Amino acid sequence: MPYTQASDNAVIETALVEEVALAITINQVAHVVMMVSPLSLEYFATGFLFSEGVINHPDEIRDIHFERPDNAKG
Repeated sequence: MPYTQASDNAVIETALVEEVALAITINQVAHVVMMVSPLSLEYFATGFLFSEGVINHPDEIRDIHFERPDNAKG
């Protein structure tokens, strides 16, 4: 996402990191909500669950489903 700033008659354009809220629900029970980069969400969720000890191997995940709220931009 570009960000443009006018400074001393010069235009400076730089990239900003985009973040989205990610809620992880396991068996219809909310587990965690965090702000993350919107890239590779499946890998992020799998790694998070592994590092938290929720799963011991990625094969334990039967399904991953992503939803965007109706009021979300993008």
